Amino acid sequence: MTVATIDRETIRRILVEELPRAIEEDTDFRYWLTGWMAETFPRRSEVEQSTAQILEQLAALRQDFNRQMALQAQRIEALEQRMDAFEQRMEDLRQDFNQRMEDLRRDFNQRMEDLRRDFNWQILRLTERHESLEKRVDRGFARLEATLGAIGARWGLMAEESFRSGMAGILRDEFGWQVEHVLIMDTEGYVFGRPDQVEIDIAIHDGAHWLVEIRSSMSKPDMYTFVRKAELYERLREVQVARRIVISPMIHPQAKEVAGRLNIELYTSVYDVSPDLSGDGEKNR
Repeated sequence: MTVATIDRETIRRILVEELPRAIEEDTDFRYWLTGWMAETFPRRSEVEQSTAQILEQLAALRQDFNRQMALQAQRIEALEQRMDAFEQRMEDLRQDFNQRMEDLRRDFNQRMEDLRRDFNWQILRLTERHESLEKRVDRGFARLEATLGAIGARWGLMAEESFRSGMAGILRDEFGWQVEHVLIMDTEGYVFGRPDQVEIDIAIHDGAHWLVEIRSSMSKPDMYTFVRKAELYERLREVQVARRIVISPMIHPQAKEVAGRLNIELYTSVYDVSPDLSGDGEKNR
């Protein structure tokens, strides 16, 4: 025997369609259903009472929630005020810090500007003092050079005169030579390139003529001038110069080369000059 099965949807449809009619037409079923529902579901009064209690509890919860929210709002407001105060304090600190930094920057710049001006002023003073010292040193060196030049010129003339006098005395007193300081007028300008008076020192013995040039210093041009003096003397006096002698404590190396080529004897002192006609001056060393 096969048992028919009814699905839930069919049961729900039967109840929806048949239950209202059964309640309306069957009194016993209506009473049974009412009693069953009373025992199974709460009564309206109970529901209303429970609902009222729930509403009261909800109202209490709402009031407590509102109170808590109000307290929280107060706390938030107090926190916001504290935050505002904190932010204001931080803003004040920031402005104070910026002002202090600006003051420090301004003071630092002012100090640096003062130092720069003072440094420039010191440099200017040092420069002026240096320039003044340079001028004083230049003037001092100029005076020193002038003094040394004057002393050198005077000493050179004095030395030449001393050498000349010494040479003349040695040759005349010890060897019996004739010593002359000759002044010749060079009308052709052969010696100096223009007409001028030429001074020549001559020592003569037994017809031998020595031409002597006594100078404090002797340069290459001076050596060539001495050679032209000798040539002019030989031409004007019509004699042959036996020895050409230069006596000087300072002889330039180039002047020595000229003397070596032109057979000129060099001496640094009158006492070194040999009376021997063969000569043994520096040219032979």
